[in-house]
Amino acid sequence: MIEEVVAPVRSAPRATEGLRRPAPWTLPLFGAGLVLGIALAVGTAPAARVNPYPSLPTVAEPEASAVVAAALVAEDPRALGRSVDATQLKALGEAIQPIVTVFECKFTGAVERGNKILAAYIVQGRDRSGSDAAVGFVLHVQAAKVVGVN
Repeated sequence: MIEEVVAPVRSAPRATEGLRRPAPWTLPLFGAGLVLGIALAVGTAPAARVNPYPSLPTVAEPEASAVVAAALVAEDPRALGRSVDATQLKALGEAIQPIVTVFECKFTGAVERGNKILAAYIVQGRDRSGSDAAVGFVLHVQAAKVVGVN
């Protein structure tokens, strides 16, 4: 009885008998197609576009804005009054809101266009509730004088 079950299994074709070996040119053809595809993709890729917004040249920290920053940290109202006029002083107060106590005024960079310089600062301090805060503002400097605040 076992012979009846085992005999058909022994005479059945093996799973590997019907398979053929791949042709010897299959791998080189695949490699050539890959290389040609990459070359075609690189060759037809668009060139890098020129930035329509060229960057402005950076400059060192202007002395006029450095005086304002130092006066903020020192909490010196007289030095601030000598550095900027009343409208700019009000704009500076609005720019650094909600900070009421200044710990640090860090210069982050300046750019120049023509004779106008924009100097950026980050002020760190405390607000009215006692929480730490940081605010950024920009001073407009022209002819060695602060003429605006953002």
